[in-house]
Amino acid sequence: RHFGKWSFQQRVALLIPPSTMASQALVISAMLCMAAAAPAPPPALRGAMNITGISELQQLLSSAASCSEAWGGCHETRCCGAGYGCYEKDSTYAQCQPKGSCVEGIHENDPVPTYWSCKPLVAGQPEHESGCSDTWAECLDTKCCEAGYSCYEKDSHHAQCRPEGHCNAGGIQEGDPNPTPWTCTVLSRSTEPATTAEPATTAEPATTAE
Repeated sequence: RHFGKWSFQQRVALLIPPSTMASQALVISAMLCMAAAAPAPPPALRGAMNITGISELQQLLSSAASCSEAWGGCHETRCCGAGYGCYEKDSTYAQCQPKGSCVEGIHENDPVPTYWSCKPLVAGQPEHESGCSDTWAECLDTKCCEAGYSCYEKDSHHAQCRPEGHCNAGGIQEGDPNPTPWTCTVLSRSTEPATTAEPATTAEPATTAE
């Protein structure tokens, strides 16, 4: 059915069932007054003001509303307002900071002074593909962590990616649900074992008895 020549009132009537028209008369009347008083939409939105573009407009508005505020956490939304980017600290936290301002390392005045990867996060972006474990994650098998973190051994059954230098050997680590001592041995991916070359043996020349 073609809606191009339908009036705004006819379109609203189509969207609202007849049984509810009477009860929503005041609401519709207010909408019409607001539409008449509102300035003309910008060119970029005019195409979304017809009935076929309503869903696209709703998606646009919903996306903008779901973004995090400036300096707010954005690990879940991966979206910030204009002029800000979502920068990862570790696998558990990211923050909306001015674009281009995030520098890898420990940030001054950070209440939790641990390493920032400053990796930009974008909605739909795949997770780490390096094969290393995420920050604060188990790493006994991978023996590999993201930049700024090391794989510290607790015992033969557990190891964790922790900020470099943040492991108290022989002690109990803060937040450990099983408070037993850690060896804090740094684990790394296995490499080919170094082999020590055997000293070359040179055969003594045969001597002939005089």
